[in-house]
Amino acid sequence: FELPKRYPDEPTTCRVEWDTCTRAELQSINAMLQQYADSFAGEESSLQMIEKCEELLQEVLRGKEQEEEEDALLQEETAQMLAAIEISKRTKIGRRLIYFHHIINETKRQCVVDWAVQLQLGGYSKIGWPGVVIVEGPETHCQEYVRCLQRLRWQQIVVRGEEIDEVPEGVDLDEMRKLPLGFEEFGTNGMSILAERCREAGAEELFLTAMKIYKNKVGSERFPGEIETLTTGTRFQDDCGEKHEGTTGKLKTGKKK
Repeated sequence: FELPKRYPDEPTTCRVEWDTCTRAELQSINAMLQQYADSFAGEESSLQMIEKCEELLQEVLRGKEQEEEEDALLQEETAQMLAAIEISKRTKIGRRLIYFHHIINETKRQCVVDWAVQLQLGGYSKIGWPGVVIVEGPETHCQEYVRCLQRLRWQQIVVRGEEIDEVPEGVDLDEMRKLPLGFEEFGTNGMSILAERCREAGAEELFLTAMKIYKNKVGSERFPGEIETLTTGTRFQDDCGEKHEGTTGKLKTGKKK
């Protein structure tokens, strides 16, 4: 505190110095203190200034405590999310075949590639009419990838093929990958290249769901006119959004109504 010679006709000067405060916080505190002191010109204000100083410092302390609590909560949530991802990575590997009416827009094409890379998914995309995306990686990452793509505007987007495999204890998920880790885009005439890559990787059955061709356990094919219960574990979704899931039981077929 500094009391001028003409105090209290002239207001007191009050300034706080605090090592743990930021420069911006100190400037704000001191500006408010001086404004408060000026309002008492002509009056005794020493006691009021001390009380105001304590009040402002308590507000800063509460703000710092709240920030620390929020930071701790954010770190905890982040840790839980990462833990959930790691658990998923150890226990389940997923694959998706996503069919689009077309993939042409440059921004959407970039999203298809970038999001797959960010989520540690391996796979391919074929642009043009139709568009096809096939990805593989931690199951929760596959779910998040599909969710992100569905939030974009498409004329048609449907998950036609889905596979989920348990990762045995002691086995690394990457050892179970069929597709190479990384993402590659094929051009408008790249369907045959995509088919060849999937065949070489042992993912031909998943690729065929793009054309609504589903194989049973012994390799015979079922075409769009039939509904079947698969024995391979591959799940697929028709264009009306209805999901069909494989079992280990007897193959059943029937014409769509």
